[in-house]
Amino acid sequence: MTYIIGLTGGIGSGKSTVSEYLRRFGAYVIDADAISRQMTAINGPAIPIIQEQFGPDYISIDGSMNRAKMRELVFSNLQAKNKLELIVHPLIQHYTQTAVEHAISINTQFIVHDLPLLVESGHWRKQVHHVLVVDCEREIQIQRVIARNGFSRNAVELIIQQQAPRETRLACADSVINNSNLDLNQLETRVSQWWKMANNKLRFDPKIFCHNTQKSSIDAQEIML
Repeated sequence: MTYIIGLTGGIGSGKSTVSEYLRRFGAYVIDADAISRQMTAINGPAIPIIQEQFGPDYISIDGSMNRAKMRELVFSNLQAKNKLELIVHPLIQHYTQTAVEHAISINTQFIVHDLPLLVESGHWRKQVHHVLVVDCEREIQIQRVIARNGFSRNAVELIIQQQAPRETRLACADSVINNSNLDLNQLETRVSQWWKMANNKLRFDPKIFCHNTQKSSIDAQEIML
């Protein structure tokens, strides 16, 4: 059987780094952000619709979506955010389903959906067996994104406000990796510990690992790393 893990976390939490470690350990990772970027890249299938609905100002000279301009718009205009999601999300779902079918066809044991909006969507929770949340303190999130992306503090706080509250993500978690004060080596160790735990639980009792199999779940605190 193939087990599907939903990986999520707020901006700056280290979710993408955890995703890469899981890929190295053998998981088949489907990255929603990467698919979204493909949809809005040069000659991406979303580009003609974005140009039609938002206008040429939101298309860069090279033919890709102007991400900076679009980011500024959608974080200040809910209607524009919803319009963009109606364009991009169906494309992401289609490409995601194709990737899942391929992973199952090659007998993959673990599929990891790397989903920044897993909690916000409401849809994905029912599509995965287990939700893994990468968590960290808000101030650490802010400082990481400022250092990584060069955004202003106000811009980062606006992005965080658009995402699910930390408490809501934790309430949805089957397991949690706390990445508040870890260096990369320590984080890799934590992910390795989680990976071994997941394999062991599946070997002995899959119902414990899977929140939507037999309606069974595991207390997130029990396996908070």
